[in-house]
Amino acid sequence: MFSRTHFSTLKPQVAGIALAITIGLSGTVAAAQTDATPSPVADISCAVIDVSATPESEASPVSEEMSGEAVTDEATIALLTDVATTCNPDAGADITDVAVTQYGDDLYGIEYQYMHGHQVLRVLEMYSVEHDTWTLRQQKSLSPQSDEDTITLSAKIGGDTGIEVTPGSFNIVGAMRVNILNRDASDLSLAVFSATDDVDVASLAGQNVADLPDTLELQGEMLVPAGTSGDMLFEGLAEGSYVFVALDAGDSVINAAPVTIEPPLDLGL
Repeated sequence: MFSRTHFSTLKPQVAGIALAITIGLSGTVAAAQTDATPSPVADISCAVIDVSATPESEASPVSEEMSGEAVTDEATIALLTDVATTCNPDAGADITDVAVTQYGDDLYGIEYQYMHGHQVLRVLEMYSVEHDTWTLRQQKSLSPQSDEDTITLSAKIGGDTGIEVTPGSFNIVGAMRVNILNRDASDLSLAVFSATDDVDVASLAGQNVADLPDTLELQGEMLVPAGTSGDMLFEGLAEGSYVFVALDAGDSVINAAPVTIEPPLDLGL
């Protein structure tokens, strides 16, 4: 029942992936544009390389100060989109807001957004290409965007209470953003479940996530490194009961909190 999304929040980045690229939304890093089309795809390696175990001479040359060029060539954008969706099959045909940036002859970045169920995810991926072989060098979550009317919830995980979510109920809107703060000294995850029946949330503490009741259906989950924050975004969630669950690194429930999405507000118009 429980399956993680491919991209967890990396604030800060995952240790060992030394590609500290700072990229804004929709290619805002670019000071120039390029129309050069790279070679066709012969092979794709989707395993992120751990450069902490790579000799320095073989590590990526990308640095924080490196600027890129926004790619406008449609063939290049289509090629990078095909490469990205191969490494992230969950994105599929739902990929939107694609922006491609080139950092030299053999290094490209692609930023895009997609829906996984009701969860909206936005990611940045860096690919190098050599002899027509594309290699994924970095994956990084970015803050997803929505054009829908949005309510923002606060979820604090860890600490003395394990989890605190406010507000605990709200009238349904188009989108729900969850700002997450990890108050612990260890990495924790927040999982959001819809509940098809009444759930005693107090009874969930200590259970392994794989043993949670079948009446809970996973809507999304995000890893938040120790002492950092992140955000999740959902669109199109139905009215009803939800359970927000804080998980430790071993997938055990620290604590859970109920959240209710109420019917639309009746304004009497």
